[in-house]
Amino acid sequence: SDFDIRGAGTVAEAVSASNGDLHHIDAVLLAGEAASEESLGQLAAAGFSGPVAALGASASLKGAAVLTLDRPIRFTTLASAIRGALHDHARSDDARFRIGPYEFQPSDRTLTAEGRETVRLTDKEAGILRYLHRAGRPVARDELLGEVWGYNSGVTTHTLETHIYRLRQKMEPGSDDARLLVTEESGYTLAAAGEYSSGD
Repeated sequence: SDFDIRGAGTVAEAVSASNGDLHHIDAVLLAGEAASEESLGQLAAAGFSGPVAALGASASLKGAAVLTLDRPIRFTTLASAIRGALHDHARSDDARFRIGPYEFQPSDRTLTAEGRETVRLTDKEAGILRYLHRAGRPVARDELLGEVWGYNSGVTTHTLETHIYRLRQKMEPGSDDARLLVTEESGYTLAAAGEYSSGD
């Protein structure tokens, strides 16, 4: 599987293990008693806005914004369904991610923050942020090039570095110290939740 799976007995345990912040979780799978309206409410309260797959969901969940699946189910079928839900969510008008002071909306390619002008991104800039956010870890330059430009595109790391530079100018204008889009020895990463400080 290409998923990094983290298990928890209940939604409350998952929220607690993530220090109350689920913004780096791409999708949630609920099963058994956890497939309930109460669980959906707990996820929303913790800031989770991604797709939810519910196995054996009760009738009360049928109208909710979740992917309901019957049991038993093959893992390959489940994985395919979750990939499809992630793909649809990333392209939906509802997809929004928190990056430092900004709310990032990939479908509109915008960064918005209270008291600041809306930052408009190019398709590649939005692709860089989307992939780094979903990875939740440092991403090597070659991997980022392959995922955003395509593995057979033939573009160079200079192209990536140019885009990273322009993206930083948009996200942190006038700052010489990148705090949101950080260069690591192994590549690039986004500042984790709670690590960003405006410096005010």
